[in-house]
Amino acid sequence: MAQRRDESPLDDAPLGVGAPLGDRDALRAPNADDGSADLSAELAELGLTPRGAWCSSAVLYGGGGLLVTSLYAIDPAIFPRGVFYLGCFAIVAAALCLFAALCLADSVLIMKSMTHARHVTALAIYVIGFVMLKDKTVAFALIPLLTIPPSCYLYTWRFALLYGLVAALIVGLALLPVSGPARVAHALITTFAIIVIAASMVVAKQRTRRLASRNRQLAYTDPLTGIANMRSLRERISAGLGRPSGDERPFALFAIDLDNFKQVNDRFDYSLGDRVLCAVSAALSEELEPGDLAVRRGGDEFSVLVPNLAARDLEELRDRLQRAIVRARIAACPQITPSGTVAYIRTRPGEELGVMMERADRALHDAKVNSRDRRRGEKPQLAEPVDTIHAEDARPTAGAQTRPEHPAESAHTEQARAARRITRAVTEAIGHSNPDWRFAASLLGLTGIAIAVVSIGQMVEPLTPAAGGAITAGLAALTVTCAWATTTRSGVSPKRLHVPWIAAYGLIALAIVLAGRSGTALLDLLPMIVLYGFLLFKARTAAFYLIVGQALYGAFAIGGGFANGVVRTVITTVVVAVVAGLIAKLRLVTVRFSRRNRELSELDALTGVANLRALRGRIVDVIERASSQQLHPVVVAIDLD
Repeated sequence: MAQRRDESPLDDAPLGVGAPLGDRDALRAPNADDGSADLSAELAELGLTPRGAWCSSAVLYGGGGLLVTSLYAIDPAIFPRGVFYLGCFAIVAAALCLFAALCLADSVLIMKSMTHARHVTALAIYVIGFVMLKDKTVAFALIPLLTIPPSCYLYTWRFALLYGLVAALIVGLALLPVSGPARVAHALITTFAIIVIAASMVVAKQRTRRLASRNRQLAYTDPLTGIANMRSLRERISAGLGRPSGDERPFALFAIDLDNFKQVNDRFDYSLGDRVLCAVSAALSEELEPGDLAVRRGGDEFSVLVPNLAARDLEELRDRLQRAIVRARIAACPQITPSGTVAYIRTRPGEELGVMMERADRALHDAKVNSRDRRRGEKPQLAEPVDTIHAEDARPTAGAQTRPEHPAESAHTEQARAARRITRAVTEAIGHSNPDWRFAASLLGLTGIAIAVVSIGQMVEPLTPAAGGAITAGLAALTVTCAWATTTRSGVSPKRLHVPWIAAYGLIALAIVLAGRSGTALLDLLPMIVLYGFLLFKARTAAFYLIVGQALYGAFAIGGGFANGVVRTVITTVVVAVVAGLIAKLRLVTVRFSRRNRELSELDALTGVANLRALRGRIVDVIERASSQQLHPVVVAIDLD
């Protein structure tokens, strides 16, 4: 019989069971070639809805349109009238997006057809606007940043990078013909800034998505055996099978209980009991077909959901499940009654989950009562040997208390271990996710490379190669420091990330000062690091750095006498504020989504108390604190008689 393997949405997270039916659809990887093909699934995975895409587009179209029309109302000489009309068109587009968010967000057809249309329209507006602006393009160079958040944070990474690169290319080509000091360096730096911002948002989204997916998967997985838990069963039935259908086809629900399992823990230890449970979980899963669901309800009780009853012999499946239990228990612990009781029911149309679970439990109780006497007098017969061990040979002699040897681990047991490894990885990732030293190191390193390129190429004279090299060396030192702080051995608190961040502001400002009139080419490094901060810090802290960064920007652009310095400062500040606000909002939604599923992953699906996964994490934390504070923690084990 083919072994059931629910596909995981993560290539590097090979859990034995995936999300429930409804969630597997939500977590399915989107079409790599078309960002709109599985947009609803992508948004659902991040805790967002298709309405979020429309609302974000409305904010960005409206923000850009209101900015342009307001500037034109203040001084019509700032730019041509045609740019004003483009701003009016953007406001109309924002109104249409808002209407779609309120009335059309549930239409899959409209979502797919308009996904690219929204971005292509925005890029077309930028192209037309830059042609009209000519030399004043410098002041509006960062306007295309408004295209970045929805594409990078709401769609697939291939979709996002495509539009990010197109937006950066439009800016670079628009800046090259503009006369002025260091025009080539300006085009390179601004294009570089837009690409880095887009790439960082894609990486941050992917990182959050992976963490959320792992937490989501763990929330629906039994922490010991790696198979589904009761939460998974409930949602599978309610989200998938519980929906009304034309013929309301029934499904089967098996209830399983291991005979005399408590004696395994009493006569040996709980670690052996855990191995028995893992072995039984693996054996049950191997007997199921794709689409079936093996569930650990708790303790030594299991359930099996069989949704498709066509051409399925339930009696034969029950017998196979019973034999599988016998094989697994003989291989793990033959000294204790190596059998289990299996019963099943066929669900009724419109039946509630609680009622069907009660009927399954009654069927299990009746089966256990009817077979108890027979099982006491009979020895289990196997259809085939297991690891050359026969049922007759497995029976212990009178009074034997020999601890069974460790059986060969099955693939499913390895999957359970993989689930536990993922738990540890998730815990570690959460501990280093906000802020992330490695993420900061990448930005500081790239910024140093950009300054080195334009200074060594003498594109921003009077910034000499020596001075540029010194600034690059300073940024490289900050990069190495952040990379070192990423390691768990460093013990550096994430709160100290402010030190390299402030130092980076200082080094960029120094480069602008040393570049003199050519410093206009380096100005856009400040908005880059400002927006990057919203991916690392809390919103309030990032807002503080936004004020600092844009104050420096205005001081250099206006105080330095750069062309269109006032307009450029105003436009850049508004664009950065709008984009930063949207990033902060989207990040808050995804962090809450990830945190909620992490909490679920550490709660027992049946009782609501902390589960084994939470206990492991708490023990690690307590041991670390106890070793430093010379404490002596105690673990109390409780067993119901």
